[in-house]
This record gives sequence, C-alpha cells and structure tokens, in this order.
Amino acid sequence: MKLRPSEFRDPGQLVADVMTTHPLAKGDVLLALVHDPSGRQDIVEITRLASANWADLDRYGRSRFLHDEARKLPVPDWTRGEGPRHSIMTIVARRGFAVVGPDEAAWLIAWRYSNHATHAYSGDLILITEHGWTDFMTGWGGSRPHLA
Repeated sequence: MKLRPSEFRDPGQLVADVMTTHPLAKGDVLLALVHDPSGRQDIVEITRLASANWADLDRYGRSRFLHDEARKLPVPDWTRGEGPRHSIMTIVARRGFAVVGPDEAAWLIAWRYSNHATHAYSGDLILITEHGWTDFMTGWGGSRPHLA
C-alpha cells in the first residue's frame, strides 16, 4: 500500500515516540511536527498546548490559536514545485473510550479554519486514552501505547 505524503506510516509508533520525551496525562494536547510522515516519520518538534491558552476559546478563537501555534513551528518555507514534506499531528489525551468525540471534533474544526499558511499538512488527530489510541484519519488504533 502506497501512502500519500500527508499520511502517517505508523501513528501508534509516533505516539509512543512522543511519549518517550513528553509523558501524557489526561487533558494534554500536543502538536508534533513530523518530517516525512509517510516514510521515516522523524519528529522535528513537539509543543505542549497549555489549556489556559485555549480552554475558554470559542471555535474561531481556537482556530486563531492553532494558526499562531503552527506559525511558531520550524516548518521550512515552500520550494517551488515541491509539496509539503512535514505534517502537524495533534495528540489529545483524555479518559474514556478511544473513540473520537465532540472534544476532539472541536480540534479538527479549528484546524480546518486555522488558515495557518505554513508548508505543512495539518488536521490529523490521534486520541489516546487509558484504553489505547485511535487515529482520526485512518481509523487505525491499538491498545498500546495508552495512558497510565
């Protein structure tokens, strides 16, 4: 199966790699900038989004917030004739079943309208709970990694 450049080769491994340096707990939201997501899947940078900066924002405010956060990431500038080689993965940690629900949908909607204009794909989301993880775009999931 040939993956598109925006697709992640192994979302579960990505979360496991993130958790080695950024342990996750209920309520955490992280952005992971990944180079070559469908290939080597190299993590370039991880940003933890403090809930104090987004918890009280409406859908438009959250979109502006993601715009600003995406613009801070070290995404290379566009090169004529080349597609993006980076993708921004949103990782959301909460308790409950590993099924994308309204809280995660709010992040997906915010990405859709963020208009960050960086040369990176965005909009994919991984939910991780004590039961395991699920990737919104592929529907893949597993029991490991999971929240403690």
